[in-house]
Amino acid sequence: MPLEFEESYTPVKLEEIVEFDPEVILSCGMREGEEPRRRCPGCRAQNPPCQRIVDEIGKQEGWKETRAAKEGRIYPIPCELLCRPGPRLVEGIEFMSKLFHPGLK
Repeated sequence: MPLEFEESYTPVKLEEIVEFDPEVILSCGMREGEEPRRRCPGCRAQNPPCQRIVDEIGKQEGWKETRAAKEGRIYPIPCELLCRPGPRLVEGIEFMSKLFHPGLK
């Protein structure tokens, strides 16, 4: 029997994120001015993460105090690459590799 969850992700308190002080933040969503992504199949979210503008995250109270926001290292990532387990996770890892090490092939 499959597990049932209220949320499609594990909530983390802002205080925990600020205390951790990430160097990089990856988020489902898009950059300002990009063409909106299509909603993920089966998504029931009122405000789907794939529709958010990730640049806005670093401007919000708390988030703007993180190293990632201060250094402009908040990146959008397509939901289908990391949010659902399956074969596309490998593509997600490759996506992150190019993001973190653009000079490597």
